Amino acid sequence: MNFAKVSGEWTWSANVDFTSRRYFINDIGFFNSPNDYGTNGNVAYRNFTPGEYFRSYRFSLSPHLRWNYDGLTIARELRFDAGGQLMNYWWVESAVQYSNGENNPYEPRGYGVYNFPSSFFVRGEIESDNRKPVVVNVEENFRRNREGATVNNAAVSAAIRPTPATEYRITLGYATERGLNSFAAATTDSLIPFSPASPVAVFGKRDVDRTDLTLRSSILFSSELSLQIYNQFFWAKGRYREYSVLLPSGDLSPYGYTGNVDFNRTSFTSNIVLRWEYREGSTFYIVWSHGRRFLQQGGYGTDLGANIDNTFGVAPDNTYVVKISYWLGL
Repeated sequence: MNFAKVSGEWTWSANVDFTSRRYFINDIGFFNSPNDYGTNGNVAYRNFTPGEYFRSYRFSLSPHLRWNYDGLTIARELRFDAGGQLMNYWWVESAVQYSNGENNPYEPRGYGVYNFPSSFFVRGEIESDNRKPVVVNVEENFRRNREGATVNNAAVSAAIRPTPATEYRITLGYATERGLNSFAAATTDSLIPFSPASPVAVFGKRDVDRTDLTLRSSILFSSELSLQIYNQFFWAKGRYREYSVLLPSGDLSPYGYTGNVDFNRTSFTSNIVLRWEYREGSTFYIVWSHGRRFLQQGGYGTDLGANIDNTFGVAPDNTYVVKISYWLGL
C-alpha cells in the first residue's frame, strides 16, 4: 500500500508491504524472500530551474524499517541522496546511508541468526553528457561497519554510439572486501558446549578481490530486426582468517577452525540474441549462450593469467534457444 505526492517541488511517499511465509513464486520470476513486512518513506525536493551551476537538482531522505514474522529486525536504515545535472549536461550523484545493525537469517545458511553490525555507506557517481556519441560513467561505493570491516566497489564504463542505431558499452569493475565476518562452513564439534552433536555455523574474516569486464553491444538493423551481444569475464578470489563460531545469541566467539575454504574462481559468459518482429506484436528469437567456469578451492594465491588459462581450458556449456511468439488479435 503506497501513498505519495508526485507533483511540485516537494514530493513525498510512504508505503507498507508484507509477504507471507509461503509466498514462493520463483517458478515464474525472481523474488528475494518471503516472510517479512516493512515500511519505507521518502521526502524529496527537486528544482528544474537552471541556475549558475545546475540545470536541475534534487535531494531526498529515505528511512526503511523491516521485520520478519519470526520477530527479527532485518533492516533499520536511513539514506540521503543528492544529485543534479550540471550546466554542461554532465550528471553528478551522491548518497550516504546509515544502517543500525540487523538480525541476518540468511548469512548463516540456515544455522542460526547473525547479528550484523551497524554500518555507514557512501557512494558517488558522475556521468558525462549523454547526448554525445561517447558517454563515460564513473561510480564508487564504500561501506564500513562498526567492526572496521570494509566493502569497496568501483566501476568505470564507456558507451560508444557511432550511429543512432548502434551502441557499444564497456564496463570495468573492481571490488574488495576486507575483514568482513562471513559464513565459512558448518561444523560439528563435541567441544562446542551449546551444540556438541549438531552442526553450527563457522564464520571467518573474509578478504575478497573481484574483477569483472563486461562488453555489451546493441545493433538495430531496422525497426523490426535487432541484435544484442553480451560478454563478461569475471574473476573473484577470497580467503578467510580469524574464525569464529556463531552463538545462539547471534554473536560470534573465537574458534580454532582448521579447514581451508579459500577460493579462486573465474568465468566467461556470452549471450547473443537476434530478435525479429516479423509482424506487429509477433516476434522470432534466436539465442546462443556460451559459458566457461573454473573453480579452484583453496587457490587464493593463483594469479590472473593462470586463471584465464584454466577457464578457457575447460569444456564450455553451449545453449541454443529458438522462440516464436504470435499475436492473436481478438
